[in-house]
Amino acid sequence: MAQIDQIVHPTPKQKIILILEIALVVILLSSGLGYWYWIHTPQYSLKQIQEAVKNHDLQTFEKYVDIDSVTSRMIDQLIDSKINAKNEVQDEAGNLAKGFIQFIKPQLTAMAKDQIRSLVEKGSTLQPSTPGQAEPPDAPKFSVNDIYNNKVGTPDFKGVDYVNKDGKIASVGLKLFYPKLNANVVLEVRMRKLDGYWQIAEISNIPAFLSKLAELEEKKLAEINQPIISEMNNTFKINSVRMVPVQANSFTKAVTFPTEISFLSQKNITEFNVLILAKNQAGKLVLKMPASSAVSSDPGETTTITWSKKINPFISSDAALFNTPPDQLSIEIKPISIKFADGTQLKLSEKLP
Repeated sequence: MAQIDQIVHPTPKQKIILILEIALVVILLSSGLGYWYWIHTPQYSLKQIQEAVKNHDLQTFEKYVDIDSVTSRMIDQLIDSKINAKNEVQDEAGNLAKGFIQFIKPQLTAMAKDQIRSLVEKGSTLQPSTPGQAEPPDAPKFSVNDIYNNKVGTPDFKGVDYVNKDGKIASVGLKLFYPKLNANVVLEVRMRKLDGYWQIAEISNIPAFLSKLAELEEKKLAEINQPIISEMNNTFKINSVRMVPVQANSFTKAVTFPTEISFLSQKNITEFNVLILAKNQAGKLVLKMPASSAVSSDPGETTTITWSKKINPFISSDAALFNTPPDQLSIEIKPISIKFADGTQLKLSEKLP
């Protein structure tokens, strides 16, 4: 007769060990899958870029950043952001400048690439011009530091704000904190998926990024300057300002800005420095001109200071200014500094401390 083998049931201790072994296998598998998933994410590539910069590892940096693509698109966006800035006068000269810059774009791109590589390898950028490379006449100075806007200081990286994937393309928001502004600003990079990793191909929001920095800087400066502005308001009052076109002949044209001012301070004023702004009915800036005037005032006196500007017929914004009816212009006089006879002065801060 065949003998039936006896079924051996595991003891409670053996059951616990078996469960622990299964759990360990699951944990190891999960960890492996989790790690595999992590190294194939945009966030992992960004971490590698951060480490490459920290360790001055250019080879790794160039694996995860397409420097050629990034610099080419960066130049285009910086050109557009500077030429089309809302707080600057726009004219046809801007289009000519844009055409000229596009003509020398290869040189600018080479400068940018050299500076990025120097930043990674040495921790600092090269001078705007590349050593040993002839610089084109009237070529604009270029520095990759423009992307951060040195006037507001160096930001602290606060992590990834968002990741939006669309197939093999991902838009990633990098949260940058600017201590001088006490604010976060998001710089967006566009990444593409290659063979097992993600690579930065473009910084995609440079104009909006720089515009936001400028907006925050202007707001912060306004806060800093508010006490000085209050003092200036107690020193003088602008009663009226208007523009008067003046044409001596067909070639000589100018505009003047008669400005009636009342002096309220008990101290004599010797000099005004102002910024004259003029906008048309569409809100477009047609004039942004610094001006100064030496004066000799008595407390309570009201006088008229007249600033003037020669019109260049070859500059479209000058022609627009001259040909626009004065009643269709909005003119603003912004004081920059006031000097007194006793040697003291009131002066607005033009950059953040």
